[in-house]
Amino acid sequence: MNKLKTLALSLLVCCTYYGCVSPVGQEYKSLPPGNWRGVLYLDDQSRILPSDKDQIETINNSEGELPFNFEVVYDSPEKFHIVLKNGKERILVDDIYFGRDKATAKDTLKIRFKEFDSYIDAIFEERIMEGFWHVNYKNNYKIRFKAFHGDSIRFFQMSNEKPMDFSGRWATTFSKGTEDEYPAIGVFEQRGNELTGTFMTETGDYRYLQGNVAHNKAWLSCFDGAHAYLFEAKINADKSMIGQYRSGLTFIEPFEGVRDENVKLKDATLLTTVKKGNTKFIVNHPNENGEIINSSEGKYKGKVKIIEIMGTWCPNCKDATTYLRELLTKNDSIEVISMAFERYRDKDKSLTQLKRYKEKSGLPFEIVLGGYYDKKDASLQLPQIEKLVSYPTLIIVDRNDNIVKIFTGFYGPATPEYKNFIHDIEETINML
Repeated sequence: MNKLKTLALSLLVCCTYYGCVSPVGQEYKSLPPGNWRGVLYLDDQSRILPSDKDQIETINNSEGELPFNFEVVYDSPEKFHIVLKNGKERILVDDIYFGRDKATAKDTLKIRFKEFDSYIDAIFEERIMEGFWHVNYKNNYKIRFKAFHGDSIRFFQMSNEKPMDFSGRWATTFSKGTEDEYPAIGVFEQRGNELTGTFMTETGDYRYLQGNVAHNKAWLSCFDGAHAYLFEAKINADKSMIGQYRSGLTFIEPFEGVRDENVKLKDATLLTTVKKGNTKFIVNHPNENGEIINSSEGKYKGKVKIIEIMGTWCPNCKDATTYLRELLTKNDSIEVISMAFERYRDKDKSLTQLKRYKEKSGLPFEIVLGGYYDKKDASLQLPQIEKLVSYPTLIIVDRNDNIVKIFTGFYGPATPEYKNFIHDIEETINML
């Protein structure tokens, strides 16, 4: 009898928790709460890691799957939000539509990442979502998406076999031997077969990466609504590392590295140079409502200012913008203006996107439209500098609107350099 009571109690608990998919209960009318594992399907082939011709090996990541984790959390029986998980990062997404499609008689879902101008649409059946991730500013760009309820793994389950250790700092080169070659630093932390970390470049970082290790191979991924990153790597017999980086559907890039705890990158303040005799920097551009904002007039006159060169499509820019918002809560003697270079050539579309971004991000400062995102085009709108090297770029100007220092890129909170980077910014401001 006691065993029967225990079984009945267990069934009651399960029915309550999984009410939306259980034959009884039906407490939740839409998605079941809890952990989900999402997958973006980049292609249908295995990839080949670049290496010496006599030792090329295939790394098979389940036919090009880019996994990510999220949680469905209910605020009330009728309303829920989603939390994307990448390493330590948590991204709350609450712009969600769920309803019955009359044409197909199936439950449909739309998850909007408004600040990044992208969305997921999917059909929900039997604890599975299936659909596509769409990016609006790219022509007909979509990646097949599927998600499974109750699954919290990243790439695969823990293994009893002890894998090789990827922890530490790696002096890394992407696209070695080509005109696109650039240096980076891989920084990783490994616990068992779980791996987190990022790659830092001279112009920013790849934000929060999370994945797994098996034997001498590692897989890392990130999905934040803006970018879909997939890294695959292995440690060779000589302890060097080779790998492959994928971004979205088409971009594939090789990398290689060696362990080096002392490796450093170039000083971020030396990468973007000011043209001689042209140190005045005055913003005179429209905000999201079409109003012209002039950084030498009104509340900006006589103030130290940070001008953020950015794009609403750029996750590193989002990190920089979040930091600048926090900075203003500590220092109200400065002003901040974000100058956005967008993926649309159409001005009205770009201004609409700025409005979404400002509202979603809760910005207490102006965001203005600089122009089109192509760096050559953007450089023409920034005659004070030799060329635009990176999004974001932070330009610090003094009370007389003269450029004092330029920080190229932004080392965000996923990097160990974050605290030092913002310390340098704030030290420059305090000096002024």
